[in-house]
Amino acid sequence: MWSIEPGVSVGPFSLGMKEEDYVARLGQVVDVFKRTPQSENDVIAYDDAGVHLSVDRDRRVRLISVFTPNEVCLFEIQLLGRNISDVAKDMSRMGLQFRVVDAGLCCAAGNNMLVEVDGLADGVEMD
Repeated sequence: MWSIEPGVSVGPFSLGMKEEDYVARLGQVVDVFKRTPQSENDVIAYDDAGVHLSVDRDRRVRLISVFTPNEVCLFEIQLLGRNISDVAKDMSRMGLQFRVVDAGLCCAAGNNMLVEVDGLADGVEMD
């Protein structure tokens, strides 16, 4: 299980991480795309590992996206693969501030986004 260090990292992936470090962890880049045609950053997609890393021109990580079946926790809360309303209740009980957005939940702790698919927390993003 990977832990979120708010504003710093998701598991072994940290904001500002260099290309040689994520390549050492995940292997050579397989797929690269842009979120939108206007995006400055590339997204490095490691779909088999359930990880996307958005990188700047220097190939440093600027956004970390982790998806199920990975297990990710924020403090003691298991985030992924659960009903998103249950995750929201757990976050409220811990006093974590969040707001509901179209894509899921946006948590103030570390600028994390919890992505909802069909009522389940399917991914987490940090930038």
